[in-house]
Amino acid sequence: MVLLKTVSLNEPLNVIVQNKPEAISECLSNPNTIIAICAILISLFGIVISLIYYRKTLNATIKHNKLSVEPLLFIDVSIIDNDIKVELINGGLGTAKLNTLKICYNDKMFADFNKLMKDCSISETERHIYKLFDKNSPIPSNKREDVFIINCTSLEMTKAIEAIFKEVSVIIEYESMYGEKKYFSDALIPKNL
Repeated sequence: MVLLKTVSLNEPLNVIVQNKPEAISECLSNPNTIIAICAILISLFGIVISLIYYRKTLNATIKHNKLSVEPLLFIDVSIIDNDIKVELINGGLGTAKLNTLKICYNDKMFADFNKLMKDCSISETERHIYKLFDKNSPIPSNKREDVFIINCTSLEMTKAIEAIFKEVSVIIEYESMYGEKKYFSDALIPKNL
């Protein structure tokens, strides 16, 4: 047979409601009450510390996740014999969404290399291939996209286009998977090369 002791929960409330100073002081001087109040305070303090730690950990995790899939775009120009190749490279770990690619030459802006070649009066006989990018064109990580390829008919034409490209700068606006806008702006070919 199990003996159950009846616990009255109304007793502490009755003490407070009756507002008897000696009853409240008796209740607060009771060691069980003091231990219960201390346990409640320690628990509340533990909850506050846990929430602060959780928030800091969550922020660090979000920052780490964003950095672990961040794209990094740059331009590479290679000149081999009479062939000139311009590539857009994503050297980062995440996919980049290309918003705009602008080519600046003599204070003019061009949307692609074909318009630049026409403006510089490069002969149509020079066979070239260029790529147009749509807004939000994805460029996967570790991917090389050919932007412009030209096979020059002579060494003089190669030197002329190289001289033009030394005056060209490229501005690229792109986004990460998290929608963070990034910018790349640099000379196509450094002038000291």
